[in-house]
Amino acid sequence: MLRQLLPAIFRIMGPHPLARTVLPPGGSVDNTIKSQPREALGSLAAAQKAEREGRLDDAWAHCLVAIGERPFHPDAFVQLASIAAAGGDLETAHASLRRAGAMAPQWPLPPRLLDGLGHGSTTPSPMAAASQRRFILPVQTHRLSVCLIVRNEERFLDGCLRSIRALADEILVVDTGSTDRTVDIARSHEAHVDSFAWCNDFSAARNAGLERARGDWVLILDADEELMPEDHDVLLRELRSGSNHLLLRLRCIQELQGRRYQGYVPRLFRNAPGIWFHDTIHESVTQTVSVLCDVWGMELGLSRTRLLHHGYTPEVVQERGKVGRNHAMLVRAVADNPGNAYMHMQLGSEYLRMNEEDKAFEHFADAVRLCEDSDRLVPDSVEGLLTLYGTNLLRARRFEETERLLTGRLAGRFPPIAWHRYLRGRARMELGRFSEALEDLLDCHARRAEETLSMVPADLDTPELEFMIGELLGRLDRQPEAERFLREALARDRSCVRYAGATARMISRRGDPVAALGLLLKHLPECSNSIDLWILGGQIAMDGPGLESFAVEWIRDAMAHHPGNPALQILNGAALIQAGMMQEAHLLFASLAGSRQPKVLGGLLFTGISCGNVPLPDLGPQEQRSAILTIVGILQQLHARQRGDLIEGFRRSVGAHSERYPWIVEAFGGTDAVERTPPSQAS
Repeated sequence: MLRQLLPAIFRIMGPHPLARTVLPPGGSVDNTIKSQPREALGSLAAAQKAEREGRLDDAWAHCLVAIGERPFHPDAFVQLASIAAAGGDLETAHASLRRAGAMAPQWPLPPRLLDGLGHGSTTPSPMAAASQRRFILPVQTHRLSVCLIVRNEERFLDGCLRSIRALADEILVVDTGSTDRTVDIARSHEAHVDSFAWCNDFSAARNAGLERARGDWVLILDADEELMPEDHDVLLRELRSGSNHLLLRLRCIQELQGRRYQGYVPRLFRNAPGIWFHDTIHESVTQTVSVLCDVWGMELGLSRTRLLHHGYTPEVVQERGKVGRNHAMLVRAVADNPGNAYMHMQLGSEYLRMNEEDKAFEHFADAVRLCEDSDRLVPDSVEGLLTLYGTNLLRARRFEETERLLTGRLAGRFPPIAWHRYLRGRARMELGRFSEALEDLLDCHARRAEETLSMVPADLDTPELEFMIGELLGRLDRQPEAERFLREALARDRSCVRYAGATARMISRRGDPVAALGLLLKHLPECSNSIDLWILGGQIAMDGPGLESFAVEWIRDAMAHHPGNPALQILNGAALIQAGMMQEAHLLFASLAGSRQPKVLGGLLFTGISCGNVPLPDLGPQEQRSAILTIVGILQQLHARQRGDLIEGFRRSVGAHSERYPWIVEAFGGTDAVERTPPSQAS
């Protein structure tokens, strides 16, 4: 039975799944690195040949070498099971298959072979097993290899290595030509340092370091990154969890233009045969990892471990000349492979850093087109493209293009992330499509704590989002919901003038000016006695029935906090008019007449005529038109507040100025002057 089983094992396993995969060129390695062909690391060819020839001890030894080179090797443990079974060591064969199944729980081969080994035989007794056993399985470990490539990184390297030294079983540093203290710093942390002749290929340098890695897991870092110290225990638990993840994306946090961003980067993976970096710049292992995931039924997961990245702050980018270097490499990469959407996206990103927006958008558009025509897409790359392109289209106020991108064919192939709904909602707001914008932003709000693969603002869960939703609800006359969202925004940022003002306006609109004024009084100290809130409170009080005297007192308090402010002085004059205090209002406007502002001149004329104060100032034709519009506004406000006594007093006094100011009599001499004045003329 066993001899019949072995050919089936070989037939099912066949060559390694990546043996037929075309891998990107590796680049040359300096003589100080004695590399072997990639396919040789973890290869089972020698073990399979020895087993076929009946040299079982040699076959076992070759398997152990392969596992030593690439410790995460389910294929090798299946091969060990075959060797042990051929030697009559069924217990070790069973144990080896269980190890393979534990490594890749969804891989169907180990359980099928275990079933085959179980047919027609029983597990040997402990005594029989002891006498038959010839083979010893390698001890299961959870070692971590940390790999870096560096060049002149003395500014950051010490902090990087300090952050992982207590966790790493080995630190492998590939130096591409440092002329500063980088190598000395690396060696001070007991890192193994190799030299590499730079060949304009980041994958080649990464792969040179990866060749030496012998841990069960590999963590890839840049010198300007640090592992958060509070996450050490998190990482250790993940290394030992026995999950079905072949690769874990680490949460990366970085500061850009004063705002914190976060996303996930593929940096922690099992040290399996066939995993290599690809692409000459912005290199990644996801392509080769995905092939193995398909074979072994494994997954890509999200780690709770966080990285802090310093390298793309503006000063660091300028200091290192990253933009010029990356631009030249990406131009070559796109020329060599114009169908690579990922390279187009990265080149577009570099053009943004060079402030060449149109070129950036051209390459983003090319990347979208290539992705739309592709049958095999990497989700994090597509998500990153839509995030990068959409964010910058919105920033450039290209709202229709933003909306088209995030409603288009490519966006429709993946569930939208919260940030994409935010971008589309903002664009639709600007386009006046308020109902659709509200739908987007409400969905974004519901999923605001959602984790995303691409780099998005870490503060999406902000009161600003609630404020925008409140404003949209207000536009759509959904007052109670609007007020609830605005109050939530204000509760989270009590010092925000916009939030306090919008909430007070919403409360006033539902007919409770007293409550609105109470809210403003509560928040004015926290808002540094904002003049905007004082003015808003004055306007609310002036619009509130029976609050004329309170409006005057409010504005006087405001002027005590902001003495000499012209806007408050004009508002004070308007409040005095509404309260019927014409003489005081006239004196105020007279003191401001030197400004020749239309509202001042209109207020001066209205109060002067109402009080019979002459002479009034002479006005030019344009000033006359502006003053008339201001007076129309005053009359309409008085009419709305049912102050017919003040309107009648002004009308009666107009005739006394017919000789000197005929244009006033012409505009306001009739008894129905207010009623026949179109509201649109109000100032």
